[in-house]
This record gives sequence, C-alpha cells and structure tokens, in this order.
Amino acid sequence: MIRSCRALPLSSAGINNNFSNTTDLAWLQDIGHRNKVILIAEEHYHQTIADFRTRILFYLNTIDRYPLLVMEAQYSYTAYLNYFINLPGDREAEKYYSDVIYDMVPTQDALDLMRLIRKWNKEYPIKKITLGFSDIEHDYRTTIKNVILPYFKKINNEPEPETNNLSIKDLGGMLPHFFTLLDKAKKTNLIGGYPFITPNFIGNVLTNLESTYKAYYFQFDYYRQRQSFAT
Repeated sequence: MIRSCRALPLSSAGINNNFSNTTDLAWLQDIGHRNKVILIAEEHYHQTIADFRTRILFYLNTIDRYPLLVMEAQYSYTAYLNYFINLPGDREAEKYYSDVIYDMVPTQDALDLMRLIRKWNKEYPIKKITLGFSDIEHDYRTTIKNVILPYFKKINNEPEPETNNLSIKDLGGMLPHFFTLLDKAKKTNLIGGYPFITPNFIGNVLTNLESTYKAYYFQFDYYRQRQSFAT
C-alpha cells in the first residue's frame, strides 16, 4: 500500500535578523544530529539558492554544531576573511573590508554572508563559525598583488612587478624567486601586516599558486583537484 504525503513549501526568504525564520527546515533536525558534515550543491549565483544555503547554515548551528563552512574559493582568502568575521568592532570590520579584502569578496551575496557570519560569531561566541576555502588561486594576479608582494616587500627592495597583465607563464617564472624569499622570511619568522600572515601561511599560498600554474599550464582538472583535496 502506498501512502500519500503532502509536500510542504520551503521559504525563499533570506535569514532574518535574529536567525530564527527556519521553522520550515525542521526536517533537517534529525539529519543534523546524525551527521557531522552536510554537503550543499553549488548555488551558481541564484539568490534563492544562496538564501536557502544561508538559512541551512544557521539552522544547523542552532540545533547542533557545524563550526566549519568550506566553500569553493581560493585558499588565500581563508585567513583574511576569517579575520574579518571575528573582528569585534563594526567600524573596524568595515574599514578592513574596504581597505584590505574588497578584492577578495567578489559578489554582494558573498559580502552579505560574511557579515551574517560575523554577526553570528559576535552573538554566539561559543558556537563560532569558521571559513575554509579549498580552491586554487584562479585570480592569481590579485593574490600576488595583495598577499605575496606586500609580505616580501618587508625583506626585498626590488621594484614590484606589474600584475594587471601577468600571464600564467609569468606566474610560473616568478615562483622560484618567491620560494627563495620565503626561505629568508622563515629565518626571522617574518609576520606580515596582520598576525595571521606568517611564513607558514605564505608558504601555503605559494604552494597553491604553484598548483594554479600547473593546472592552467599543464593539466587543469588533475592539478586543481589534487590541490583542493590537499588544502
């Protein structure tokens, strides 16, 4: 005997100001308690899907604990955006956004999500959400301009290369020099403009840039997936 069931609509609204408009997600409660990882498909810039993803994120953290949000974005963003979502002061956070990470937050949806997570982290400090980005450096020009060059400028007085038209072949040619500078930075444990910009972090970014070069210059799928799993 086949039993009939009534499908209930899911809300298409974004999350509200106190993270409470999630009653239509109650069917996720048992799933959330039984699992440690929830996989959500790509949104592909559809606002309704993005809002649905955001409400799922905060619902799961309301009824349980899902402290890490892993997204398909380049690794170098990770530390910079985690710093933003944990800044206590609103003015300080918005200044940091406009001065430092503006180029790392490419869409309004991404910015809205970062601001919501920051709000959540302030209101629920014992249930903070952390970000993780697992992709190669597709925007390698910005990575070199905003992450790598400012760091090495502290130990290297050479003229900075022009990055706007930097080719993937140029990137491959620059990497050996960057790794040499990293060895110098490690000797003094050089810290960049923020406490998270350590030799270890810069080393990880350079490794990701190396995988980016190999992906675009040799075999895209192999080197991209290999680095994404390693990150």
